[in-house]
Amino acid sequence: MNGFLNFLGRPKRDGLWIALALLCVYEILRQPLLYGDAYHMVPEAYGNKWEHGQHLLYLPLVQVLRSSVGEWFSLSTFEVMSHLSCLTTALGVWFAHKGFRALGISRVRAALGTALSGAAPGVLFFATLVEIHAPFFATAALAFWAMACLGKRPGFGRALVLGLTTGLSALMHLSGGLMPLPFLLGAWAAGRTGIRDTQEGGDRFDRLPTFVPSLIGASLGHAFVIGLPFLLRELGVDRIALTFNSAETYIRQYAEAPSQHLWSDLTETFLNEWALAFAPLAVAFLCGLESRATRRLTVVTLLSTIPYFIATFAMLRGHPEHGAYFFAFPFLLAWLTVASLPRIASALLLLVALGLGLRDVQDYGDPQRHQAPADQVEALYPDRDCAFLIGGLIDTELWAVDRPDDKALYLPLYIFAGEAAFAGLLPNLDAILTEWFDEGRTVLLSPELIELSQPGRLGLGGSDVLRNVLLPYLRATYDIVDLPSDGYAGWEIRRKP
Repeated sequence: MNGFLNFLGRPKRDGLWIALALLCVYEILRQPLLYGDAYHMVPEAYGNKWEHGQHLLYLPLVQVLRSSVGEWFSLSTFEVMSHLSCLTTALGVWFAHKGFRALGISRVRAALGTALSGAAPGVLFFATLVEIHAPFFATAALAFWAMACLGKRPGFGRALVLGLTTGLSALMHLSGGLMPLPFLLGAWAAGRTGIRDTQEGGDRFDRLPTFVPSLIGASLGHAFVIGLPFLLRELGVDRIALTFNSAETYIRQYAEAPSQHLWSDLTETFLNEWALAFAPLAVAFLCGLESRATRRLTVVTLLSTIPYFIATFAMLRGHPEHGAYFFAFPFLLAWLTVASLPRIASALLLLVALGLGLRDVQDYGDPQRHQAPADQVEALYPDRDCAFLIGGLIDTELWAVDRPDDKALYLPLYIFAGEAAFAGLLPNLDAILTEWFDEGRTVLLSPELIELSQPGRLGLGGSDVLRNVLLPYLRATYDIVDLPSDGYAGWEIRRKP
């Protein structure tokens, strides 16, 4: 393998070649599908929205790219977001290689660790879909690079940089708020062990005069970045005055929800978010317990996962997120794996990871789930401009992927305030529908939105608002045509004569 790497050129270019190779894999596997938060972030992006209450940096990043790269290359908003997932994951792979080289491990092990990080099934999965977790992976990899630099030579300045990068991760995704724990402890363990193949001089973390300034620096950097949006809001910078306002409601909704199946939820959290998302690294890294050189870092990594498991279980309750909340860990797992196993074993594990990731991508969904209803709409209204009232994942895919030139109103952005509050917004809805009618558009209410109106389909009273307020109001105010049940079984909404 050394001969192949020498053929590629200088060692510092290895990360670029690996990132480009994996970028090709991500782009080939890229899916015209959404996942998780994307089904409401896509409508927000189309609506030129910059603010999001929980994950603060994603929409501003999308809007900047949409108004620049998207316009230059005539890409739809969905296409911008889809390529963004591929590109930011590849950027994270490049950052990861910088981190592995900074740790002082050999060229071959650094290359294997980098490839294993970018080929983990959960990482590969989100690289191919529109979701927030791909850019989050990039910020986590940047923090890993900062961790490696701190572990090599501890000090206040490098710790401050680590805190700034973990703070950046927290603004990209809320789980980044926990990231200082594994990376600060990882730097401490790295500074006290002989994991490196090359040793460099510098202070060690086992000295209080070194550890305390590093702890303070990382804490200050992390707190500063997280506090910056609130400071901007106080200064009146409205465009980027982002807040965590809705995060409290979101966390309380899940943390206070009773678990009806405690053991199965715990089991699914472990399997979905750890064992399967990072297979085979999730097991292989335990080989680090056998060697004195890697035992300390292995124990630190295990202990660092505890608060992540608690938070993930409280938030997800078995809902699969393919390891996204644990994106601080693939680098640590890959580091321990390549440091503990022969290089040929690490290379074989890379092939296993790629195979498992490919299976996850193929098993996720069929593009026909939105292409079929899009064809049904086209059959009903050939060559007509349409506008949609939508509410679900497939609705959003149909609009964003298949009919991006049509207009849509994503109602879940407005229904969770309660029945009375939504009723007060109905004049605004009338104004939007009037505008669509005046443009000559065919206005459709999606079958998925009708399905979501059934009791219990949406939390926080969303189904009640649809069933008790929206649908009766539309039937009373407009002419409703029920579309064929064997096709796009929604409503056509028409003006009353």
